[in-house]
Amino acid sequence: MEISNTKPEHFKIEIQCHRAKELQQTSLTTDRLVINIGEPKLVEIKRRGVWERKTYDTGNFSIVPYGHENIVRWFDSIKFVVIQIEPSFIHEFLQLKNLSLGEYRGISDKLVYDIASSFKREMDQVQLPSKIYIQSLAIDIAIHLGTQYETSGRSVYAPKGKFSSVQLNQVLEYCHAFLSNDLGVDDMAALIHLSPFHFARLFKNTLGIAPRQYVLRLKVDRAKQLIKKNEHSLSSIAYDLGFADQAHFSNTFRKFTGISPSQFMQA
Repeated sequence: MEISNTKPEHFKIEIQCHRAKELQQTSLTTDRLVINIGEPKLVEIKRRGVWERKTYDTGNFSIVPYGHENIVRWFDSIKFVVIQIEPSFIHEFLQLKNLSLGEYRGISDKLVYDIASSFKREMDQVQLPSKIYIQSLAIDIAIHLGTQYETSGRSVYAPKGKFSSVQLNQVLEYCHAFLSNDLGVDDMAALIHLSPFHFARLFKNTLGIAPRQYVLRLKVDRAKQLIKKNEHSLSSIAYDLGFADQAHFSNTFRKFTGISPSQFMQA
């Protein structure tokens, strides 16, 4: 899966399941992040002609930077989330210049595992997550990696301040007007001439909530209005608001309200 509307810049994320195999990548063309979301597994990594053994517990991950060699093998079925980030994506889409990641193998980081687990849960619900979900995840990953695993030890600059009233009105009006569309952080950021990275940070500084959560909240509020009118079926409401299907709509509605759309209809 890759983010759309990023021209040649790509952020790809997918869940992979493999049987025992040896993987040989002599020179990576992306920064590669691999998180074990299955049972603990023994993995061997080849460095300078020598195989090193390492146990990857559930949640352990590796970062192999652009241009590095990645020769690994494992001896049992393994399940992991793979994130590939092209340097141009970080530099141009997020406008984070000169960010260079270090190489790490088999380490533990709760936030990375939480992000991978969140993606798995999303994939369990929908075959193709929304653009705003994937872009939000990309921004969260880039900020965290740039803060914790950047080779120079510098932290990613976190934009301060808030939207002006004009900027805020533009963004909110756009969200309301195109709520049924597959909105992206890049779409909203382009309105006020900011990078998606800067936009997401200023959005949260202003409203106290991430863009994705705000859009989902709007969708649920709109759904409540439509249900009260009693003019549409739940499946048509789910479709009109851009949910993958009625199950995805119901799960999202329950997360925000504590009850299902059917229970809300009967209240």
